[in-house]
Amino acid sequence: MKPADIATLARGERTRQSILDAAEALFSAENYDAISIRNVADRAGVKFGLITYHFKNKENLFEAVATRKSLEITRRRTELLEALEAPGVNGILDAFMRPVVELLPLPEWRPYLRLISAIGGDPRWNWLAEKLFRDNSMTFVVALEKVMPGVPEEAIVRGFSYALSVLAGMTQYGAAMNVLTIESYATDDYQRIYATMLPFVTGGMEAIAEAHRARS
Repeated sequence: MKPADIATLARGERTRQSILDAAEALFSAENYDAISIRNVADRAGVKFGLITYHFKNKENLFEAVATRKSLEITRRRTELLEALEAPGVNGILDAFMRPVVELLPLPEWRPYLRLISAIGGDPRWNWLAEKLFRDNSMTFVVALEKVMPGVPEEAIVRGFSYALSVLAGMTQYGAAMNVLTIESYATDDYQRIYATMLPFVTGGMEAIAEAHRARS
């Protein structure tokens, strides 16, 4: 390949990433329907036609934004799960949730994580959430089944979805989750919130197992 061709490809990729950055910022701050391709073009500082050149339409652009960082999250989750020497409910849930907690304070990650949280709460994007995260999530469900013998998969999936809802709330609202507590949080102290959240969701999952044991 000629140097000029390489330079052209590099410029094209930089433009594509700039568009994705702009779209990520906008989609994470506003409802999908409130954002237009024109808004993205203006934010990225590119011509309207470049958006449709790199991405067919707004839905295609949204999918690309959601996909871009998903593999990094699933990689981190999988590595933590595989590193567990003696897996238990707490460790398995921690391996799933901790990557989000660690990435959330980073400015370059916060918009994306809030976008993904919003996707999980909007039925129209069920297909996208399933495409990006279902396989990885089921790996954790299988891990939970091994440490919760006798508990039906359906109950474990339900409990796991509750844990996801709590994580999504932290991702969307951060320290605002603590408005009912006596102590006020001046900043988004995610690790401090997580120190309470992890045992909370672990206790809920273990309670599901205990309820099934009691009925057996």
